[in-house]
Amino acid sequence: MSSEKESFENKEEEKGLVEDLLGDLLNLDRGLPATIFLMFKSPGVVIDSYFTDRKRFVNPIRFTIFILAVVTTISTFFVDYEQLFKQAMESGSQGNMDKAIEQLEGISDFNWRGYFDKVQEISVLITTKLNQVLYILILAPLMAFFSRLIFRSKESEFRKHFVMFLYLLATFSLFSILLIPLMVAFGMSSAYVSIAIFTQLVFTIFVQVNYLKLSGFKGYFLALVNFILGYVAYTLATLIIVYVGAFIWVLVSG
Repeated sequence: MSSEKESFENKEEEKGLVEDLLGDLLNLDRGLPATIFLMFKSPGVVIDSYFTDRKRFVNPIRFTIFILAVVTTISTFFVDYEQLFKQAMESGSQGNMDKAIEQLEGISDFNWRGYFDKVQEISVLITTKLNQVLYILILAPLMAFFSRLIFRSKESEFRKHFVMFLYLLATFSLFSILLIPLMVAFGMSSAYVSIAIFTQLVFTIFVQVNYLKLSGFKGYFLALVNFILGYVAYTLATLIIVYVGAFIWVLVSG
């Protein structure tokens, strides 16, 4: 009788933990719906609340992890990222990757075919498994660094710029779901990349203008500069991770 009671209490406790988590996320007034809605309407309210009333909206770290998990699950259902990156590499080698590898192997006895296989493998891994880590530890901090550097007179605390970009980047990833049909249709073509960059630029400027109270041509221009510097730095950091990581992987594996 005692064991049955303990089993029942354990199940009730587990159920309570799940309900607490989902209840917080799905609460219409302070959960995901409210957080997402206000990030598109009045993002400054959501960002400010983290420093004034943390229970009002979803924590930015939890928000980023949950949203990216959902977006990644949906996107991987429709997009074959392995094939996508393979096409991108073929395009970069002017449509003849095998010939490019043969030329490299003629210069050096390094395992170039294995190297580019690892480049593709790491790229897929980053996109489908580690994007949350990249957003939280690399992309958001870099964007926040340049934002604080440029808009220090508006907000001097790095942590506030960091929280702003966590909410901003995660929210935009939801909108990126709408771009999946374009990715499926055009792959990583210049048309798709241009549309994706433009829409993210518009949303980034909108959030910064709303939260940092920017105005005039100078404010919009500096937000554009922030966007460019942040993404250039992030692209370089990602390329280093992918290409240096692939190089080390090939050397270690022999």
